[in-house]
Amino acid sequence: MQTLLPGAWLELDQVALLWWQARTAAPAVQALMGALTLLGSAYAVAALIAVCAWQSRRLGQGWRHVMVLGLSLALVYGAVAATYLGVKQLVQRERPFVALALPLPPERTEGIAPASSFPSGHAGNAFMLAVLWLHLHRWRRWWLWLGLAGCVGLSRVALGLHYPGDVLGGALLGGGVAWGLLRLPWMARRLRIAG
Repeated sequence: MQTLLPGAWLELDQVALLWWQARTAAPAVQALMGALTLLGSAYAVAALIAVCAWQSRRLGQGWRHVMVLGLSLALVYGAVAATYLGVKQLVQRERPFVALALPLPPERTEGIAPASSFPSGHAGNAFMLAVLWLHLHRWRRWWLWLGLAGCVGLSRVALGLHYPGDVLGGALLGGGVAWGLLRLPWMARRLRIAG
């Protein structure tokens, strides 16, 4: 149901996608993009929760605090994922590899719903992770973490799985929902106690 998005936006999105794909078509660059895209997966979210729990425990905090931290981070992820999955269901934008008939390897598109392009869940996860990590570490090296999240978004476009607009939407949604939840006093207090 692409009619929910303005026609000029769709055209600009396609032009930007094809431009970026032409510049990232080399096999070595595609391999790098394939590795970068993993940083926006559910596995990366689980890894961040595990690293934060390990850091918390290493700093001498009790198991109760570690559990509070893990559950709080999982709650943020659940809220972000539920939001972007709900928007995907509402918009039902065709993926670029379907709409533009891009010749992608079958293993890259296996298990991906064809009408689930907007917003990018990987970009949402990456920016959520960046916001959470920066919050827990008091915004040290903010440029590195936000830049890395941006690279995840660019990888999704390079791989032909999302349009740039999908990535922008996912980034705003993931980062925005995470930031909003961290503004809630009960969430901020739990992460401060645990982290």
